[in-house]
Order: sequence, then structure tokens, then C-alpha cells
Amino acid sequence: PLIPRGSKRIYAFGTQPIGAGGANHAEQAVLAARTILAGWSRRPAPRGGARIPLRFGLDTGRVMVGNFGFPGRMEYTVTGDAVNLAAHMEKLAQPDGLALTDATRRLLGYRFAAVDAGPQDVHGCGQVRVWRL
Repeated sequence: PLIPRGSKRIYAFGTQPIGAGGANHAEQAVLAARTILAGWSRRPAPRGGARIPLRFGLDTGRVMVGNFGFPGRMEYTVTGDAVNLAAHMEKLAQPDGLALTDATRRLLGYRFAAVDAGPQDVHGCGQVRVWRL
């Protein structure tokens, strides 16, 4: 599902219960990000300005998905360590690029040519190996 969060958008893949399905959700996420980037790059820059670059951060892990809040203020969202780490990966991505965690890279296998950016200090997470596409 697509979940708006301010100027960011969260796309959650594989939110069915663990063990259900069998699709490679990491691959689906990379393909979706690349499709969005391709469409974005074809858009003309605004008059008198530069095109704003997009960045994508991907992580793989357990999350909680659903309606959170209280009556009168319910919000459909996704939360968890994987969501937070993906947000940090987004900050480490190059303009118009993707940054992935090692967990996501392992699920991708060798289908995509990922570049090892090495371990990075990530606030609240310690050292995290980062890969770039």
C-alpha cells in the first residue's frame, strides 16, 4: 500500500502474514522505484528551476501495518524498525538513486548490479552495510 507521510511516500511490499505468497518483494520494490524514477526523469523541470531529485531507501524486515490511533483520529500506516531504517537509507541514497540494506540486497541476489557503499553509521541503528543501485 501507499502511505503518505508529509513530503515522503511509503510503499510497503509484502504486507501479508509471514509465509504467505512467495513473491520476491525486494525485487518488486526495486522495480517500482526504478519505474517511478524513469517517469520522474522524463518530466520537464519547472520553469525557472531545477528538477527535484528523488531518493529511495529500502529495508527488509518485520513491520506492523494497519489502522493506528484512537476514534476520531485513525491513520492507516506502517511502523517498525524496518520502516525507520528504510528512511535512513533514503538519506544515504544518491540523487535519483536507491540505497538498500544488506538484508534487502541478499533477497535480490545478483539480478541488479548493486555497489557496496560499505558500512555506514546510522543514527539509532549503529553500523549498517549500505548498497546503492
